[in-house]
Amino acid sequence: MENKGSIIRQTVVITFVSTLIFSFLLFYGGCRGMYSYIESRRDCRSMNVDNYEVRTHTDIPSPKETLYCNYDAAKGVKSSIFQLKLTEKKLRSSIAYDGLKKISECNLPVFRYNPEWNDSISKLPQHHIYATSGSYKEDSWIYVLDSANQTMWAELVEDLNYKD
Repeated sequence: MENKGSIIRQTVVITFVSTLIFSFLLFYGGCRGMYSYIESRRDCRSMNVDNYEVRTHTDIPSPKETLYCNYDAAKGVKSSIFQLKLTEKKLRSSIAYDGLKKISECNLPVFRYNPEWNDSISKLPQHHIYATSGSYKEDSWIYVLDSANQTMWAELVEDLNYKD
């Protein structure tokens, strides 16, 4: 017959392991839920920058403010202009991390749903303009950065016919 101390030890170990597993599952579920919530946000009311980052797998440095944001549900297009506030070192780091290239080294992506942005950007000093574009799952995007004024234009286009 087992002694009372052994039974208590087994109970403590089982309780500890069960609590640890339950806590991990709760934490994992919470993280997945938050990720899904951010990813599903299409409007501009909350988590705007996070939504771009999750859906494009890029980093938008913490903006000082959002100058413009619009989501057109019928077209599946989200458009934003951000005013950044970065040190020169953080700006260079962000340009490198997101693969932004000077437009003299690449073709300037064309904003299909915000053509007026193309005109505005083309009038800026071109040696300060960086751009990148890409796609992931149902989303394609364009980012253009004016490093002198620390202004970033972002256009995110969702393929409304995409099936995962």
